[in-house]
Amino acid sequence: MHKFLNEIEVQGYSVVKGAFIAGKLQELENSILPFYQKMNISNFGYSLLELGLEDRVKVSELVLEFFKSSIQNLLEEYKFLTGSFLVKPSNESSSLNLHQDWSYTRESDAPSYTCWTPLIDTNSIS
Repeated sequence: MHKFLNEIEVQGYSVVKGAFIAGKLQELENSILPFYQKMNISNFGYSLLELGLEDRVKVSELVLEFFKSSIQNLLEEYKFLTGSFLVKPSNESSSLNLHQDWSYTRESDAPSYTCWTPLIDTNSIS
């Protein structure tokens, strides 16, 4: 079992640094920018809720390809199911507390994990 999976078991999350190929994150940002521009965002924006079906499928394919090409070797026994993106302002009023996203599986039979990465620099406030 990879170290980060052990960390998830103990603390509920893990930070995997240096997993992405140089330039791939910028490619992902550039590829989802046209979809971001279609969204009517006043505060939070979530691609699975704000885009039409065809665009949601395209976004999912782009995000899945990014993660598969970057970290599939760390998750050989797992299958990537869906990809999306979230947009939020970077201020204190839009902060999200540490939380656990819902799962697509019965966790006792088949654990699932959410892979998250920021497309911009973040700090404790943003």
